[in-house]
Amino acid sequence: MDWYILRQRLLAAHSLDPRVSYYIDMALGDAKRAIELLAQHGHQFHLAPGPEPAREAFPRMVFHVDCPRGRKVWSQFEIIELGDEWYDTLDEAQRSHGLKVQIAGRGGIGSRALPVLVLDAPQASKLTRGDREPEQEIK
Repeated sequence: MDWYILRQRLLAAHSLDPRVSYYIDMALGDAKRAIELLAQHGHQFHLAPGPEPAREAFPRMVFHVDCPRGRKVWSQFEIIELGDEWYDTLDEAQRSHGLKVQIAGRGGIGSRALPVLVLDAPQASKLTRGDREPEQEIK
């Protein structure tokens, strides 16, 4: 951590108030001494601007259609091991299962395998309605 640059940035943000500048100097001095003391005992830390990064909310419950009471997971790796069928709420799990059953009721046609003929605009003008062969040019 470059303490001088950090101090200059903070002072530039509060340059009109000498009392705040004094508090900045005191706080940075205390923080520097605390980090140096921890480093002497083998604990390496550093300061970073901004708020603390969000921590993952574990343990938490995840739900499956076949497990309506839920299951407690302790990390993101456990969720990955369980698979894609587990959701944060039972309503989400039931909705996903309902959509899968609905798609399976189409005769096995998946959502991305619908029988559709996609044509570009230049090709569509050259095709006839009957046999979809290009029209013969008349000379």
